[in-house]
Amino acid sequence: MVSDETHVVTDDGSYGTKGLVTDKLKEVMAAGKVDYVLAVGPVPMMRAVANMTGPEKIKTIVSLNSIMVDGTGMCGGCRVLVNNSSQFACVDGPEFDATQVNFEVLMQRNNMYREQEKMSIDRLQADPAGELDRLRLKNHKYECAAEAVGVTNE
Repeated sequence: MVSDETHVVTDDGSYGTKGLVTDKLKEVMAAGKVDYVLAVGPVPMMRAVANMTGPEKIKTIVSLNSIMVDGTGMCGGCRVLVNNSSQFACVDGPEFDATQVNFEVLMQRNNMYREQEKMSIDRLQADPAGELDRLRLKNHKYECAAEAVGVTNE
């Protein structure tokens, strides 16, 4: 795949253009033929992009970087409906055809984890070094348990 143009848009303008992705997309679409869009960012933004490009039949890929716990699809934390079929962002994606993603269900699933995310951020902000040490120790315990039953990362 080759791209003639790349447009980066951020809310605060700290990188690329300041503003909304949909405003830039509207501008680019009005200026000429667009045949491919890759949207990476918050789910509401990707949904808005898909709502703009879908009716115009512009191939649009979204990157669903949702909560991923084990990277194998077994936990189901990253489950998403794609073309009315359960998919797992960690193994089936994370890139999906935007016209096939059920963004409403995805947003509902992501909202289920809001409280846990907030608690995790609060712990990290309160004691960054301590929280990282706690997470490293926790992960080490899981790695040791996996090794004990013969599971390896290979």
